[in-house]
Amino acid sequence: MMMKATTTKRALLLVLASSLTSFGCVGDISYQAGGRKPSPEEPPVTIDPPREDPPSEDPPGEDPPSEDPPGEDPPGEDPPGEDPPTDPPSEDPPPTDPPGDGYPSDMCGDLRVGAAVYFGETMPSAIPLTTGQNLAIGLVPGCTATLITPTWALTAAHCNIRAGSNFCMGHDRSRPDMCTRINRVISHPDYNRGVRFAHDVTLLELADNVPERFPEITPIPIWTDPITPSNFIGETLQAGGYGENETGRSGTKFFVSMDVTDITPDFVTLTGYHERGICFGDSGSSLLALAPDGTVRSVGDLSHLFGPGARCRNFANWVRVDIHREWIEGFTGPTVVEGATCGSFDEIGECRSGRAMYCGADDELQIDVCGSGQVCGWDGASSGYRCVSAGSDPCGGFDSSGGCDGNTARWCDMGTPRSRDCAACGQTCGDDAGGLANCLDDPCGGLDFRGECVDTDGNGTLETVRYCDRDGTRLHVYDCSRNGGCGEINPTDGMFCLSGYPPGYDG
Repeated sequence: MMMKATTTKRALLLVLASSLTSFGCVGDISYQAGGRKPSPEEPPVTIDPPREDPPSEDPPGEDPPSEDPPGEDPPGEDPPGEDPPTDPPSEDPPPTDPPGDGYPSDMCGDLRVGAAVYFGETMPSAIPLTTGQNLAIGLVPGCTATLITPTWALTAAHCNIRAGSNFCMGHDRSRPDMCTRINRVISHPDYNRGVRFAHDVTLLELADNVPERFPEITPIPIWTDPITPSNFIGETLQAGGYGENETGRSGTKFFVSMDVTDITPDFVTLTGYHERGICFGDSGSSLLALAPDGTVRSVGDLSHLFGPGARCRNFANWVRVDIHREWIEGFTGPTVVEGATCGSFDEIGECRSGRAMYCGADDELQIDVCGSGQVCGWDGASSGYRCVSAGSDPCGGFDSSGGCDGNTARWCDMGTPRSRDCAACGQTCGDDAGGLANCLDDPCGGLDFRGECVDTDGNGTLETVRYCDRDGTRLHVYDCSRNGGCGEINPTDGMFCLSGYPPGYDG
């Protein structure tokens, strides 16, 4: 794809590897030569990383191919979901928190203590995993796998797992709680046929009936209903594994919450909005979702990353298990699903997509779908989040996780509305690594990729351009005084020097 003549500004595209290996196997990141900003019609670039040696004595399998995979172009000219979604302001005035009630605050409003913005969190926040389900996410050489039945685990085909290696479970790979031998490895016969990384799925037959040998472990069954855009796009799902975190280390289980942006015939695509994501060593990890019956299911196994964005924080594709159900159950037998337990939900509960979810009697998860004229909100009589009439919720539809009302973070604190004005502190509203609406640092001070022209010399001439990378991680400032001044080069690319590249230009 040709780049435009001298009137195009170039944003450095950090292109992540296209075949991440489980929360276990890894690859390198590469930079697109020249670091130019893509034109509107140009699709993101995908690069398949080399395979890292797995952290075990088992030798790695065959290296995955390293040529640029064509794959499927993500929808739209630019990667989907580049900006975090915001809740539209209500027609009614937003609820206000009471002043002087002792809640910690500063000049920007209520203080919110949330997870740091990095690649993951130590405990699941978006999906209510039980302790036994948490243990079902385990390690194989170089990758992550998930126990989906008592004797079968699911991972990615590109991990090249070998029979005779081990499937280990526990929080830390250096000190696993339990291990079982892999007797048989069965990869999908159409892996990599047609579409790059299509059918990137492998079944592992285990030597033991895991729950019989380790009663504390509970398998996570596969999703058996059709996965459609109408019931998945916009939903927040969760994955967990042992890959690299923001410290550069790997081998400890972390979880990450990401939002679904697209459903293709082969993949479920998610984003962490350049704030969080899966990283090197995470291939094969299951994408976890809550089924309509309240049970936790595996929606797919992690195949690869793609698209521009910050390191380990761009888009990721999980292979859909629903289109492979017949093949999977041909080996595992019919999917057996037990009743839903509360997992991490308590009696207070949460609001999820117009549903009130809370722990009821006998540790059973209750899911109430809010009807016409109702919203999920705080119910004082129940001291929790329930379906209430639209006008009776003191928190205006926000639960404890909260949401963004423009650039204001709003959340509910046991029936008391809380808010924080992010702009007042030079930040932007978004979800932090724990899935909480919070104020996040904005290195660009509110500027987007279109940028602005500034008269820095006070001579009435707009000679300086300022704009932000597409991934929102870096502010660019260039002197255009020798390049025709600063102005709009086109509605898509926004502001830049009107004649050629300025001195010191690096994208």
